[in-house]
Amino acid sequence: MESLELIKKRRIAVGATQKELSDLSGVSQSMIAKIEAGRAEASYSIAKRIFEALDSMAHSHDPRVKDFMVKKVLFCNVGDKVGDVVKKMKKGGISQLPVLDGKELVGLISESVLVDNMDRLSSLTKVNEIMNDAPPVISEETSYKTTVSLLKEFSFVLVKGKKGFVGLVTKSDILGARLSF
Repeated sequence: MESLELIKKRRIAVGATQKELSDLSGVSQSMIAKIEAGRAEASYSIAKRIFEALDSMAHSHDPRVKDFMVKKVLFCNVGDKVGDVVKKMKKGGISQLPVLDGKELVGLISESVLVDNMDRLSSLTKVNEIMNDAPPVISEETSYKTTVSLLKEFSFVLVKGKKGFVGLVTKSDILGARLSF
């Protein structure tokens, strides 16, 4: 836990008033004023709430996935024929597709998966016979930093909103986003 003397410095650094910090942390403005002035000690739980609010304020201006995601997402279904999926990928100029079973995300089909299964493709008819595990799903409010961390491990992430899947982010998208802010 950080020292209580840092509260005022951090609050000013994020450009927040005592009232704004109070509203976000749920700690009274008068208590925050007393802590900042050194006239009151804060319990662990109060100090924790204040520092969590300050952390939240510090990252509130970071870009969110909704600011840089690709909104047009193509999918294939578990029962699709591999040949049809290859055509869809070629037509769309894409190298990978999320796989749905109804509305549920169940896997991923990619050029790499297709090449890895090249010797079996002539006998395969369905995507679910060769698909990989599904990529991670994140919300529209996920931070740029969290998205970068996920993309170090995965080729893309899907973005889910209130009404289902609303976008995706690839490594290329994150690089393009970085150049714009």
